[in-house]
Amino acid sequence: MTEFKIETIQTHTQITSSYFPNSRLFFAKNYQDSDLYKLLKGISKSFKDIDDLFTKDFKNLNILDCDDEEFLSLWESSVGIPDNIFKKTTELTFEERRNQVLTKLRSLGVLTIDDMRALANLLGLNVTIQKGLNAIYPPYTPPFIPLSEDGVRFVLMIKSNDFDASAYPPYTPPFIPKGTNDLLINLFEAVKPANVKLIFT
Repeated sequence: MTEFKIETIQTHTQITSSYFPNSRLFFAKNYQDSDLYKLLKGISKSFKDIDDLFTKDFKNLNILDCDDEEFLSLWESSVGIPDNIFKKTTELTFEERRNQVLTKLRSLGVLTIDDMRALANLLGLNVTIQKGLNAIYPPYTPPFIPLSEDGVRFVLMIKSNDFDASAYPPYTPPFIPKGTNDLLINLFEAVKPANVKLIFT
């Protein structure tokens, strides 16, 4: 992440004083006990505050680095949380809320079966996703679900019963809400194409 160069108040004071002429009228700018130096130092304190403000804002624009309650609320609002899937905010820890935002962001980009697997991995789940067309021909894997050849092209068979710690993305702590399987099902139902039927086994 790009960072702003943060200067100390003393450095800001030196920079500010450099804009004054080196004449006898402004010579007091070089003496810390002078009123002029104290004035410049007070102005420089405001510059330092602006440095800190920009750094804080810029950091929290990245959800992975967000550590501010106000910015997290803005993130939640921007992705539409709470919604019918992520219904809680106030009852969760800061980390859980941040990871809800991450999960919602990840779900917005789901287009392929690989994307669906990646979304499941975000929740710490390994899933097996099989196209319905493959499921109606040998070798069969239980459970056996009768499917017609006409409609099977729009069916995805999804098995999700395995937790895998190695599947977590590179941030901590992992978000493991209660009823993770239910959350995954709700997310998959929300992102799937309208003409696709999901069968969870």
